[in-house]
Amino acid sequence: MSTRWLRFTAILFVFLLSISSFSISVEGSQISSLASCHKSGYYIIPSDHFTQDWRGITLANHLLNVNWTVYRTIEDIPEYNAGSFVVPIKNQPVAPELAGSYFVSCSQELNVTVYHEPESFYPLMVQVIRPRIGVFYNNGSRWTAMLQLCLEELGFDIQAISADDIENNKLDQFNILAVGGGYHKYKSDLLTENGKAQIKNFIYDGGGFFGSCGGAAFAMNVSGGLNMINAGRRAASEQPAQMNGPIEINILNHSHPIWYGINSSNVSLPPWYGGAFSVKEDSITILGTYGKPSPGFHNYDINTYEVNKYMPEEWKNFEAAFGKVLNPEYGIGAPAIIEADYGEGKVLVTYPHPDTPDGPGHYYTVLANMIFYLSQEKPDLEPEYSINTTATAKELKSRVLEYIQYFENYKNTTDNINTFGIYNRAWTPTAKWNIGYAKSSPFHAHLGIQAFVEENLRYLNEIYTVLDKIENTEHLSPDAQLCVDQFLISLSELKISTQISEVDSHLPGFSHDYKKLILYWREIEILRGLGCDVSDNITQNVSIEYNELKHSVIGSWPTYSPSYNALLKPLDQMYYQLSNVNYKAQQAELWIDYSTSTREKTFLSVITDYILGCNNAAWSVQEIILISQMHKSPSQFCSENSIFMFVGVPQKHERFLPEHHGILTR
Repeated sequence: MSTRWLRFTAILFVFLLSISSFSISVEGSQISSLASCHKSGYYIIPSDHFTQDWRGITLANHLLNVNWTVYRTIEDIPEYNAGSFVVPIKNQPVAPELAGSYFVSCSQELNVTVYHEPESFYPLMVQVIRPRIGVFYNNGSRWTAMLQLCLEELGFDIQAISADDIENNKLDQFNILAVGGGYHKYKSDLLTENGKAQIKNFIYDGGGFFGSCGGAAFAMNVSGGLNMINAGRRAASEQPAQMNGPIEINILNHSHPIWYGINSSNVSLPPWYGGAFSVKEDSITILGTYGKPSPGFHNYDINTYEVNKYMPEEWKNFEAAFGKVLNPEYGIGAPAIIEADYGEGKVLVTYPHPDTPDGPGHYYTVLANMIFYLSQEKPDLEPEYSINTTATAKELKSRVLEYIQYFENYKNTTDNINTFGIYNRAWTPTAKWNIGYAKSSPFHAHLGIQAFVEENLRYLNEIYTVLDKIENTEHLSPDAQLCVDQFLISLSELKISTQISEVDSHLPGFSHDYKKLILYWREIEILRGLGCDVSDNITQNVSIEYNELKHSVIGSWPTYSPSYNALLKPLDQMYYQLSNVNYKAQQAELWIDYSTSTREKTFLSVITDYILGCNNAAWSVQEIILISQMHKSPSQFCSENSIFMFVGVPQKHERFLPEHHGILTR
């Protein structure tokens, strides 16, 4: 036995002799150093901040994801607007002093301003049912990536689920099914009649359905839709074509929960090439209608907002040239967001996309409100856990680092394509993975490639970070250890080498041919601009070359070419796998931080930590002084301090210490 362990045994023996019973609670210095950390009452996350800063919603989701009780106000009161989150300090899974400490540290980490109210705080409120969201993954749609990214940034508990997952009865692990944009028949064609019935039964029995754009059509009374809401798409002759960018949405019932935190009569949201609803029965509630274009709104590449402002008389000429309805006046008052009951469940569908990454804060506010509104019932089943043997975090880091290097090269290629297209006037960036492009151009196919490359690289980098944290963290709670184990198991089972080889073989050729296609398109635009100065034969010959290359490289919507699909498919398959591994990684990280911040230490764990940690300088000066006092005279020390509080925490956890309080007491 080593000298260090002999010393530990002696200290422990003397200590136990000197006191018959004791209770020792060690709290992090975030407790003792923060005057604003409370042990009773409520913390409030006010909804009136959400349109500028949606991280308060993320804070609420972090608490829900570690099984805390969270409430939401459902009426305006003088101090707070409806939709504010209310977090009681008592009756949480940890002691009140630790609960207050953890809440404070999380609010500081997310830079969220919160308020404390005493125990006499009694507004009308309801308990928030933690949303557990299954996002329907379907072949090669960047719209799914957009939806997942937004939900992840908001801190929701999500998982990508495939048609096979649905067929295998996995929906009962969730209480919300979310379906992003993209051609709705692609989604329904993946499902058998049994799979479609599974979805409808899930909603009918109390689940929530969120659908944006193509995800809305998936639930509607249209060809290929599941007919869970009796609505169709408004006729093309009754709505402007190819709407993209922000447009005003008129709020019809401001007290509806999806509008919590929105303090105006309208809100701008972007319909990315979507339409408007045709409502077919009174049981459908219209939540928002289209209004006037906002700055940045387009039809095709026409700057609709500017045309409408300076030269609205020109719409007749634009419409004659395009052969389409373009005047935004046609769309005013058309239903944009609707909902209906389906059995015990709810269906909420929207043509505008609040699920637009990197948009203004109110996009995220509306999206989060929709999700919380749909979360009515707890999932029927717990997720299934694997029990396979895992590799260690250290072993897995080298594998992930190799994958990262591949995807960094892929990102360089897709960035180069994007820059090349902008330089040659083929498109203009409008939002993340969205562009404005001319009616004559086919240039949106690369966006799916770009989205999946960027997201897969982000997932890998985040996975690597969590692996590093696991490698440097000890003393996890059982819940945290379970999450860590499940993450390591899922990463151990990840198999993407074949897909990486396929991308390696296809991406360089796609990049070369896509740039060539852009140049052909640009040449045609130049020749058309020259008009009668150019022979018809020249223009015709170039057009033939262009169309042949377009057919080869891209194909036609919605099928696309075999060569394009050969590249998109492996990226898509990796995205599905990596997104779910990363969600487990983020859950593990959340529980690691929670376990570390709220751990109550016994005398035994204090001494053990000291012995194991003093070599790597993991402990603060205050702790070492305290340990040395115990070592010199444990009997005297314990008699004077039978119940005591540490004022230090391991230095590796100092990121929980706030630089400023961020807590205000009204």
